[in-house]
Amino acid sequence: LPAPVSEALLRNVRLPGESGSASSGGGVSQRVYISVAAVAFKTTISIAIDGMGLNITCTSYVDKMAFGLTGCRRTVPHLQRLLGYLDSELKALARTIRKACRRRCGG
Repeated sequence: LPAPVSEALLRNVRLPGESGSASSGGGVSQRVYISVAAVAFKTTISIAIDGMGLNITCTSYVDKMAFGLTGCRRTVPHLQRLLGYLDSELKALARTIRKACRRRCGG
């Protein structure tokens, strides 16, 4: 929505400080070019509206996946820790998937 419209719609929206949202941007499986230059990565930009504690956005581009975290410093004072936890859990998930594939494929 254009900024004047979204500002008017959200002007009186107040959410409890513990609220959050998670969303995903549409992924692109093939490389995109601008003129002759290949786009290195595509990401989405999210905002946390007034009163929202945390917004997590996920998007993908070709063979990469990215997560964006936007948070209230009072509600989520150590947002960097969440990134560390997310990274650790994604690595654990990848290990689990590799093990399952090896068992299933016999290798």
